[in-house]
Amino acid sequence: MAHPGSILAASAGLSQAGFGEWIGAWLLWLLPWFLPLLLFVAGLYYTLSLPLRRQERARFLLDVIEAALQQGQSIERRMVALSRTGDPSLATRFHLLAAYLEQGHPLLEGLERVPRLIPLQMLATLKVGEAVGAGLGVAL
Repeated sequence: MAHPGSILAASAGLSQAGFGEWIGAWLLWLLPWFLPLLLFVAGLYYTLSLPLRRQERARFLLDVIEAALQQGQSIERRMVALSRTGDPSLATRFHLLAAYLEQGHPLLEGLERVPRLIPLQMLATLKVGEAVGAGLGVAL
């Protein structure tokens, strides 16, 4: 049985070696067009998904805080324990926050020190909840 490439090469009037050169020439011609297009699409995706990723990090942080409060645990200890698991799905900024908490900084100070972990509006809400004395459970 003939190789599919040889059938295609024969139908195009090319030898097997000529067909390989023909494919190589097309790839070299397409590469300068598709590589910039691919980079543009990847950059556009990254830029457009930034707010969504920040919302997802904030939602995760709120879930961790809520779970710790419901179970009567310290929020700081819970976050440090999660960071120590080494889970790759946790953002780098979450590990940075956990490092600040492990050094003894309070949660809100750690959140202030880690920029872009959560939206500023959420940080302001948590600060108001603490200032009023209602605690994080009521602020959330």
